[in-house]
Amino acid sequence: MSNEDYIKALKNFDVFLSTPLKEYKEKNYPIGIGYSNVKIHFVHYTSFEEANNKWKERIGRIDKQNLCIWLTNWGGGIDVLESFEKLPFQNKLVFVNRPFPEYKSAVYLRGFEKCEGVGQIYRTKNFWGKRFIDDFNYIEYFNNMKERN
Repeated sequence: MSNEDYIKALKNFDVFLSTPLKEYKEKNYPIGIGYSNVKIHFVHYTSFEEANNKWKERIGRIDKQNLCIWLTNWGGGIDVLESFEKLPFQNKLVFVNRPFPEYKSAVYLRGFEKCEGVGQIYRTKNFWGKRFIDDFNYIEYFNNMKERN
């Protein structure tokens, strides 16, 4: 999803999850359109049917009492940060390319300072295989989520 579509879906999370997807043919991979015309790009699937079945399966596994949402601010836009910060989720993270102390959910990942936004956080950044995301202790964050609620 684009950042804008992701935020739109999260603003109306329950309605978004309960709205059936419709097939949208635009690319050489399946795309589903859901609530409020949010597009979900299923780039790792060969057919819409396969992607839609996986989507339904994954929706069924969501535990709303133990949920963390996160976003990579690809474009670096402040409007995305502001919209994300206002979402009604207790546990949320947005990965950013520079410090933003005014946003509680912002997590600064070093290495993207010269970019407009944050790049591929799962890409390795050195010879030893360390990824950008590894600079943030997400395991500790997940393990302490219940304490924040």
